[in-house]
Formats: sequence, structure tokens, C-alpha cells
Amino acid sequence: MRNRYPGPRPFQTDESAIFFGRDDEIKRITQQLRLSNLIVIHGRSGVGKTSLLNAGVIPTFLNQSAANGNPVPKVVQVRFGSWFPDSVSLEEMFKQFVERTPSLLDQLEYQDSVWSRLKSQQLNLPPQTEFLLVFDQFEEIATYPDQDFEYLTQVLTRLTYPKVPVEIQEAIRQQQQIDPDQFTPARLRQFLNPLQMRIVLIIRSDRLGILDRFRPSIARILQYSTEVQPLTKSQAKDALLAPAAEQGGFYSTTFSFELEALEKILAYVAHEETDSMTLQLIASSVERATTKIQSQSVSGEMVGNPEDLIANILTNSLDGLDETESEAVKRAVVDSLIQRIGRGFMRLSMHEAQLVERFGIDKVTLDRMTRHGVLRAVPFIRGGVTYEISSDRLVPVILLHWDAAQSSVSNEEILYEELELARKKQQELHEQQYNTKEAIQDLTSKLRFSVRINFLLIIAILILLWFLLQRT
Repeated sequence: MRNRYPGPRPFQTDESAIFFGRDDEIKRITQQLRLSNLIVIHGRSGVGKTSLLNAGVIPTFLNQSAANGNPVPKVVQVRFGSWFPDSVSLEEMFKQFVERTPSLLDQLEYQDSVWSRLKSQQLNLPPQTEFLLVFDQFEEIATYPDQDFEYLTQVLTRLTYPKVPVEIQEAIRQQQQIDPDQFTPARLRQFLNPLQMRIVLIIRSDRLGILDRFRPSIARILQYSTEVQPLTKSQAKDALLAPAAEQGGFYSTTFSFELEALEKILAYVAHEETDSMTLQLIASSVERATTKIQSQSVSGEMVGNPEDLIANILTNSLDGLDETESEAVKRAVVDSLIQRIGRGFMRLSMHEAQLVERFGIDKVTLDRMTRHGVLRAVPFIRGGVTYEISSDRLVPVILLHWDAAQSSVSNEEILYEELELARKKQQELHEQQYNTKEAIQDLTSKLRFSVRINFLLIIAILILLWFLLQRT
């Protein structure tokens, strides 16, 4: 049994049947994957990048491969978390998620690497099997030491270059000298068959500048990129209504939305600052309400003020906690999961072990905050999970609840308005930075083209002059 709406967490690949509203983006990104072995998906925090890839792009890409008679691609997903002083190196981390399987490659002497591990898997898969390698929360690489960044650059450069590495080719030649009969033509073709690799980088738009550090090694890193925009009103309507009508396998029975309820929610999510995560939080709250009162229709009265639904997510999660527990949650969330920047803010993540050690929060409380939608638990590739506030929309609610607990209503309204204004200015700044960056890149490209044309013209003139001089 499962929920119709995932709430604070991203959609998973097996939830494609209840993922609606992103058909155009799925088609565009899937086409890019067919054209290039490296694409970038970017958008602001909470817009739904991971869900779009998990429940939209990946299932479509796999189904298309099968429909064309090709082997089903193997998907490897990595979600970066913030770097901690006691973190292992990226090289060790990658060895944890890229399995090394026994293969013909074991007959060679070579250095263990991400490429060699994927190659060993390829040798055990049907011919022409593709790999789809996904790096989520790629912006977190900015928190890692320089040596980890350099290692990641080497990995990406190697994986985007189609040919077999020189050291592997040299190892094959050495083995052939030792045992000429070991490598039949068929076996040699297996070794030299390039990795069929597709790489997806998922990153926040306001962190796109990080990719510039890769340009010296991967000049075309942004050649194929898609910015994920907030859902339109029509898309939000599809994402809200279609899952409610799906049959079978859900905790709730099918239900419908009365016009008043639908208009209230859509008017709220049509706000330019509302993200896809907020829609899922509201929808999951509505689904729980229909189950609780055993209703097959969502009325306007049930929805009330959607802003109150968001506020209730926090208050409901705190019900039943004693004063000590509530204070520990406050310190952890406000002091460690929110970074204030002037009048704005940024959501941060922290590993469960640090939250437990620093603030004395037990796992039961963290699970409770996650279940109610305040926090989102993200599996950490080094073990355990990291926690983050599930949506930007919840941050003002959290700050108002604790920071303005002793303020007047008017002061609370001022604080909320200031936070909303700061968020809007922050987003506008990010968009301006991105547009400026795009304009500079476009101008640079045109200048390079112009220089090349002028150079060719000069060469042509010099050749013509030489030809004329020879004739005289």
C-alpha cells in the first residue's frame, strides 16, 4: 500500500504512474539524453528536479530502450550531501556505490577506478547495454576539498570520453605478450568496446557557476541543459487531480475535489514563489484528511486556507513533545538547518548522527518530523541519512513559530512579508546572474566564431597573394 502523493520526499522511479504534469519536460530531457552523453538539469530548490528525473525521465528512457529492442540501461544514482570533516574521500565513496564485479578485466593489471568498475559490469551485461549515471544535488560538490573536486573532474572527463583508457589498452598489450592465445578477436572486441554512458547532473540554478570549474576539462558541460520551471496552473491541476482518481494499491480510496477546494489550492500554488514540493505537502495533507473522515470528496471547507495547511504541518509535528524535546528540535532546525543571509535564507542539510550528538534529538523525533512533512530524510551515500527542511515555504512558518513567538500579530506579519520579499529578491538575483552568464557565454561564442572566420580569411588572402606572386 502507498500514498497517492509523496509529500516531502521526491517521487521514486516506481511511482511514474502517479506522476503528472511534466510531459513536455520529460520529452525534451529524454531527447537530450539521446543526443548527448552529458546533460544538466537545473532549477531552483524545491521545483521538482529530482522527481522529474526519477518518475518521468528515467522510466521513459528505459521504456524507449526496451521498445527499440535494446537492452534496458543500468541506472546508477548518486545524491551528494554536504561535506563533513570526518567524511571519506570521494574516491572511497564512489567505490561504495559502484560495485566491482568479477569479469575478464580481472586478468589485467590496472588501477581500480570508477571506469574500471563500470567496465567490469559492462562485460557481464548484454552487448550494447547503456549506463545512466545520475549525480543529484551536484551543487554540494562546492563544499568538498580541492582534491575531491579534482578527482571528480577526472572521473567525469574519463566517463564522457568514449574510448578505452590508454592504460587499459597498454595492459591488454602486455597480457597479449605474456599469453598470445588468451585474447581471441571476440574477447578483444569486448574489452575495447567503449562504455555506453549517459550522465545527468542535477543542480540548483543559483549554483550553476560551479560547473565553470569543469570547463577546462569538459568544455561542453552546459551544451545540453534544461531549466525546470515551477508548475503552471494547468500542470498543477493535473498533478493534483490525476493521482486522486488512480485505482488500487493506495491507503486512501479514490476521491475528487469540489470546485471550491480545487480553486483554493490552485490559486495558492499559482503564486510565483510556490514550489512543487509545497503542492505535494498540501495534497498529502488532503489525502490524510479524506482517509481520517472517510470522505470521497474534498470540499472547500476541508481545504480552508492552504497557508494554514502548511502552518499545521509544523504544529502537528510538535504536538506531544515535552518542553525539552521541543527546545532541542527548535535549536536543531533554526540553528543548523536554516542559514540566514541578510533578510533571506538558505536551507541546509545535516547528517542524523550530528543532529543526535549535538542537539540530543532521538531518532523517533526525527522520524516524526519527517512523517509530518517538516523534514525530508535523504539517504546518504556514506551511510545513514541527512535531514533538511522539506520546502522553502516552511522556512517562514518555522521562523515565525519560534522567532516571533513573543511578537505581536502585526510584527509577525511584517516578519513574514520581509521573508517573502527577501526570497523574491534572492530568486530575481539568481535569475539575473544566470541570464548575465548566458549572455556572456553567447557573446564569447560569437567572438570565437568571428576570430576563426577572420583567421581563415587572412590565410586565404595570404594563399592568394602567394599564388599571384608565383605567377609573376
